[in-house]
Amino acid sequence: PSLKAVVLELYGTGTAPSRRRKLIGALQVAAQNNVLVVATTQCRHGGVIMDTYAVGQALLEVGVISGHDMTIEAAATKLAYLFGKYPDDPDQVRRLFSTNLRGELSPPEVYTRPFFEDSLYPSLSSSPITLQEDHS
Repeated sequence: PSLKAVVLELYGTGTAPSRRRKLIGALQVAAQNNVLVVATTQCRHGGVIMDTYAVGQALLEVGVISGHDMTIEAAATKLAYLFGKYPDDPDQVRRLFSTNLRGELSPPEVYTRPFFEDSLYPSLSSSPITLQEDHS
């Protein structure tokens, strides 16, 4: 059986070593040969947002797709499931990979919002704190 997909575990929002031009070229050749290349993150929280940095943008341009906030294990399992269901249709696998099938993907606003959001981290907020008076 031929190679159908590669799952990359990248830095942060989808950044790869920027001086590895041969890596980008190899991923482009893979994509041109219908090998689905998926970028996941090694971060415990957050997700892949490919166009955050130049390297992620270059990966997008050669055909790498985002694994969003899936773990590497979830991405590999989803690919195995989709290729089992659509073995001769890599375009369908590509389309469905970014679709939440069973709760493996969070809504994008969950992992694309600013990390230090007031509602999540009130102690880090720049808003003034209002103290209640003690009426005892």
